[in-house]
Amino acid sequence: MGGHCHHEDRSTADRRIAIELLAGEKQALRCLVQRYAPPLVAVAQRITLDRSIAEDVVQDVFVGLWRRPDTYDPERASMATWLHIRCRTAAIDTVRSRSSRERREQLAATVHSRGYGDQYQIADTVLVVGTALATLSLTDRELIGLTFFAGLSYRAAAQSLGIPEGTAKSSIRRILEHLRQQLSETASP
Repeated sequence: MGGHCHHEDRSTADRRIAIELLAGEKQALRCLVQRYAPPLVAVAQRITLDRSIAEDVVQDVFVGLWRRPDTYDPERASMATWLHIRCRTAAIDTVRSRSSRERREQLAATVHSRGYGDQYQIADTVLVVGTALATLSLTDRELIGLTFFAGLSYRAAAQSLGIPEGTAKSSIRRILEHLRQQLSETASP
């Protein structure tokens, strides 16, 4: 089974790797580490600001997947998106646990400097943005997720999704224009 990491579409590869991980095939994990570790370390390092902590975070994400391969569902997200979300969450958790008091003080200062705002307005905005994102194709949502929510560069997102960097850039412009239109239509009475 294991052995080959390339030359199949992403959803087929993700399903195959999920099955191989469940079967305890180490080659599947090696394949994932080889393919995704560099961009994941970059994501974690942007959050932790420390290369060795970032590498530990990424290693923990892969170890977690190896121990509990059933936590990944290829029907819900691509392996790239799932790993990036896990990595980003783990990096944020690491930073929080290392300096939670300092972070709370920073957050309090930010909230006070900006004012509290209307909770209903914030909830409304989240709902509107979520609805606009739901109108995107899965690939477009993944691209936006990797660049805006996971914090990847165009190049890293393109590499993760297996598309040319120029395509990623033009797609982001098209997606943002689409979202702007969706949001302005929702905002007008």
